[in-house]
Amino acid sequence: MIIPILLNLAIIFGQNLPSSFQEPLTTYTPLSIHPLHIDSDFPPTQRSANAPCLGYVSKNNVGANPKTVEAVLNRTTCADGFDITLLDAIHYESVLVNISKGSPVLIKGGPPQDGQDIFTTWSVNTSAEYTIQILKGYLTLQIIEFKYFVSVNQGCQPSESIIKSYYAINFISLTTKQCVFSNTGANINASKMIDQLDITEQILRDTIFQDVKSNSVNSIVSGSTTQSATRFILENCTFQNIDISYSSGQGAYSAVLNGVNQTVVINKSTFRNCSNQLSATGAGAIFISFSNASVVSNEINITSSRFLYNAGYNTGAIFSERVTNKVNLTNNQFIGNSQIAVASGKGRDAQLAWPKYSSVQTADAAKQKVQQLFNGGTSTIRNSIHYLFIVNDKEDANGFIDLNVTQELCQSKAEMTADCMCDPDSTTYPAAQCQKDKLCITDLSHQTPSNCPCLNTSDPRAGQTCPAYCVKGNVTSDCTCNSNTSGYTVAQCNQEKLCKFNLSTQTPSNCPCLNTSDPRAGQTCSAYCTGKNTPSSNCTCDSNSTNYPITKCQQDKQCDINLINQTIENCPCLNTSDPRAGKGECPAYCIKGQVNQSCVCDTGNSSFPLQSCQTEKLCITDLASQTNATCPCLNTSDPRAGKGQCPAYCVKGSVTTNCTCDTNLPGFTVSQCQQEKQCLNNLVNQTAANCPCQPTGDPRAGQGQCPAYCVKGNVTSDCVCDSNTSGYTVAQCNQEKLCKFNLSTQTPSNCPCLNTSDPRAGQTCPAYCVKDYATATCTCDTNATNYTVSQCQQEKLCITNLVNQTIANCPCLPTGDPRAGKGQCPAYCTGPNAPTSDCVCDSNPSAQYPPQTCQSNKKCTASSNTSVPQDSCTCTGSNNPTGCKCPTDSTELTGIPSSRCACRTTADPRANGICPAYCVKGSVNSSCTCDTGSSTYPSTQCQQEKLCITSLANQTAANCPCLSTGDPRAGKGQCPAYCTGPNNPTSDCACDSNPSAQYPPATCWAYKGQCTVSSGSSVPQDSCTCSGSNYPSGCKCPTDSSQLTGIPKERCECRTTADPRANGICPAYCQRGYTTTDCFCDTGSQTYPQSTCQKDKLCITNLIQQSKADCPCLMKADPRAGGVCPAYCISKAELTVECMCELGSSSYPQATCERDKLCIVDLIHQSTANCPCLVVDDPRGESVCKQTDIDPSDPDPTDPIIPDPSEKDPETDQEQGGGPKEDEDEKKTEKEESGSSSMIWIIFVVVGVMAVAVIVVISFFVFRSRNQKKKIEIQKKNKEIQMEYSFSIDEVSFFAKYSKFSLLINQFAFFFDKLTFEFYFFN
Repeated sequence: MIIPILLNLAIIFGQNLPSSFQEPLTTYTPLSIHPLHIDSDFPPTQRSANAPCLGYVSKNNVGANPKTVEAVLNRTTCADGFDITLLDAIHYESVLVNISKGSPVLIKGGPPQDGQDIFTTWSVNTSAEYTIQILKGYLTLQIIEFKYFVSVNQGCQPSESIIKSYYAINFISLTTKQCVFSNTGANINASKMIDQLDITEQILRDTIFQDVKSNSVNSIVSGSTTQSATRFILENCTFQNIDISYSSGQGAYSAVLNGVNQTVVINKSTFRNCSNQLSATGAGAIFISFSNASVVSNEINITSSRFLYNAGYNTGAIFSERVTNKVNLTNNQFIGNSQIAVASGKGRDAQLAWPKYSSVQTADAAKQKVQQLFNGGTSTIRNSIHYLFIVNDKEDANGFIDLNVTQELCQSKAEMTADCMCDPDSTTYPAAQCQKDKLCITDLSHQTPSNCPCLNTSDPRAGQTCPAYCVKGNVTSDCTCNSNTSGYTVAQCNQEKLCKFNLSTQTPSNCPCLNTSDPRAGQTCSAYCTGKNTPSSNCTCDSNSTNYPITKCQQDKQCDINLINQTIENCPCLNTSDPRAGKGECPAYCIKGQVNQSCVCDTGNSSFPLQSCQTEKLCITDLASQTNATCPCLNTSDPRAGKGQCPAYCVKGSVTTNCTCDTNLPGFTVSQCQQEKQCLNNLVNQTAANCPCQPTGDPRAGQGQCPAYCVKGNVTSDCVCDSNTSGYTVAQCNQEKLCKFNLSTQTPSNCPCLNTSDPRAGQTCPAYCVKDYATATCTCDTNATNYTVSQCQQEKLCITNLVNQTIANCPCLPTGDPRAGKGQCPAYCTGPNAPTSDCVCDSNPSAQYPPQTCQSNKKCTASSNTSVPQDSCTCTGSNNPTGCKCPTDSTELTGIPSSRCACRTTADPRANGICPAYCVKGSVNSSCTCDTGSSTYPSTQCQQEKLCITSLANQTAANCPCLSTGDPRAGKGQCPAYCTGPNNPTSDCACDSNPSAQYPPATCWAYKGQCTVSSGSSVPQDSCTCSGSNYPSGCKCPTDSSQLTGIPKERCECRTTADPRANGICPAYCQRGYTTTDCFCDTGSQTYPQSTCQKDKLCITNLIQQSKADCPCLMKADPRAGGVCPAYCISKAELTVECMCELGSSSYPQATCERDKLCIVDLIHQSTANCPCLVVDDPRGESVCKQTDIDPSDPDPTDPIIPDPSEKDPETDQEQGGGPKEDEDEKKTEKEESGSSSMIWIIFVVVGVMAVAVIVVISFFVFRSRNQKKKIEIQKKNKEIQMEYSFSIDEVSFFAKYSKFSLLINQFAFFFDKLTFEFYFFN
């Protein structure tokens, strides 16, 4: 046992050992408030040693004196810089600045004149892209106003930007001081004021940008760069009245930083009335963005600035979707900012996002961090700051914070409120006027009407210095109508005043006529009455007349105008046209045909003369004496009925042909009477609804109205049994109908069983036979389809008389066939090929020779073109007759046709021959089969890859990437359409790579495909595709990842899979076992899935929050020690079984710790030199702890065979003696010593272990006899120690995996365990 272990140890120490542990890389620094600092060391405008060239520029200069700035800059002798003064009030010029870094340029306006602080205005009056373009050098502009120039022919100039620069390889610096950039005042679409790309620094101080509208630029002042250590500084600047109406708008000021160590400083600046309302990203005032890589080192400082009434789609003031970790946003004031996208109104002042934040945090912690960033800030609204933290591409924290809420500024007198605050800096609404207007709200009662005009409601001065408010029904000539009186509007009030103080001019509709003394009487109002209907019938009774009292007047008028409501005492009944006729006071007028005894004949009714009326009244008052010629017979109650003059009335049930139907006979209506007469006189033409069908002798029977009478032997479902048919009673008729139309409920005794279609079959009648399932008792159906009576009867013989049937009529049965072995059918097998080789397997599981055994042993011998009973033998490659059973072992399928044994989805040897080949990853075609047993190419992945070939039109672009040609999804939502011409059918179309395409790919790429302009230029956004040689600003990143080679990551972001720039421009993709903090988890990797990779990265970036199962405990510097991991051992005094010896510890070296720990976990095998004897319960007993005659030079027989941890170890010497060193020195030293150290250890370990082994074997037998006395006690103690020891050995083995001596420690633990077991066993 010992010799193999020694060989293993020698091999282990001969291998190259790892040099050191790899330390985790640092992560992003946590979010912090960065102190504001504004550098002032920008280059001076001239050198101290030598004077710059001076230039005084004027259009009026003559001779050599310069008329343009360009003329001064073209001087070749000005190495020390330029100092240029513009003398004219208006200067027109477009100039290019291309001066070396050592020659700074200062251009300033003329001295103040005519009371103007800025005398010189600079513009261009011709078509030009820019006013100033900087290609290289330092430029400082001072005391100049820059304006656009507008003409009918040329539009707004310059067309691109007032100041423009872009050239990445040059040093470009711009400084402005006390300058103004403004519009001409015309409502024009302006270009940018400052547009700088790839600059070194931009410093804007004491500068104003104002009064600009544009629908074609993303910002008015912008700067972006990829250079390192660049600065963007705004100091004491103002942006006001700026309106951007562009779908890609960012804000009035934008800075995009894609380098490192870059700084944005905005201090003591004001942004007022800046609007950016069409863009889905950005703000009204400020837009700042960084690339992912630049978030760590760059800085944002926005301090002591004011943001007033700015409006943006997402937020009003500040927007940044990539916020740096060094940020300071303190002491800012936000007033009246607004947003469009969010109806709740939250986040109006700022929206900030940290998309690559380093660590997970609680919601409260995140909110507190953001709150600290805005210390000292104020706002007029709550929840005005929105923040978002994203960790590992997942949302970590999202919310809003409040700043100190302050008063909103007053905007105008019309918008004045008691709570707003007058703006001391406002020029549109001066503070003095604001304060004066505010008194009209806050102290109105003490103000005069000249300062604060009287209000039309709620004025405290009403009835004092202002007129009193009018009271309804009691208005005065000078009262004021109150605009806020409930139920009494201003219009009503004014009308009441007019009716009282100007009645003669009012119409009756506005002011009703009065009962007396109305000046409009006889004009717009009726005249007053002086007698009945005098002067006219519509006169008005005068309430104040003595000659014609109003009571008499009103009574007379009532008999004319309201007769219907008067009594006969006041107004007697009239012979005609009395409205009271028939209403109680007066009798009704007679109506022709409706005369009664109480009516009065109307003398004025021409259609019913008085004579006719009186004659008709006699037919009522004396009818019995009148002839039917004078008074026609009545339909009811005629006293003459049945007495000669009129016919008698009909009686129900006894109607005659000449009786008259009585219209007032209870229980027998006229319609019933007339119908009864029809059923008597005209039955054949009546419906069954009116005249019920008769049980016999009905002429309508069989004619549609009534059913026909039943005929014996030919009844129908709706015929009626005739109650008067001889020899065919109603009972016989009804039974015949039941047997025909309700057979299922009848018994065979009443209705005999039918030979077809009997619903009782299988119930009270025998079931009908079913083909292939006939029984002895079933009945052959004479009307069965595809199953004749003869076939049925034959099949029944195969059941009732099988022994006498031939196999032609009755095939052999798999079991229980009485013909088996008698000539007709083969015998059943009773053993292998017994009784004959032609026997068949009996399917009965209880057969003498079980069917499973029989079928597995019986290979088919019949030729492949014959047939055998189903599953009677197993198919082979040479013999596979019809009916054979397919082998269960797939390896036996070779040579068997797929028509006999279907192709299998895995392990079929016929694949790629008789059967389709199994699909190969990356080479899938429509005919291959997905291997369900493949571990390297899962079936689900294979099926998806096949769908990309067989059903591409129905797949998403996420599952099947778009093809460069021939993709059926092109132009249908999933993939862009192929271009058929320039930007046709849409600007988003893709070039078709087919050389024969309608729009050849070379032409397409030249137009919109791969960019042809140089990488240092700019192109319209997404107008061409970036390539490795040409990637100008604005180019579109290729969708095919393989085309990303050579394109900077700042232009096309690194992709999470298949990016050829990985491990170069882009971070390498993580590899299992070599994961680092800066590698990317490959989302497309099958061998190292993204979820596994991200979990491994957490073991580096966020180890403290990981479980021991996900991230094993470390031997050194594990932050979880003492928590989910064992604590590190601190000292011998505090040593426990559970603690872990820390690798590289200086206070308690690992070797010392391990040696001390053996005195706890394995004391019985330790020497007294290493572990002094215990006072009590020492497991080593008297033989070790109480002996006095042992030679000190002899080795202790109980010493472990493990090398003493106190012996020097190369790693321990380095850690304890050398002290801390730099990683590079350690690696170098270890590498130099690795060769010699390995050989020394090989010799040392082999010799030492062999010597120890010999001593241990001898000592084993010596001490075996000496320890017999303590056997029982030791055995009990050993059980306890063994449990602790096992735990210790497992722990040492576990941690050894992460040590440079992992293999050695594992072998040592195994050997020590074996040896200890044997020692305990023999003791």
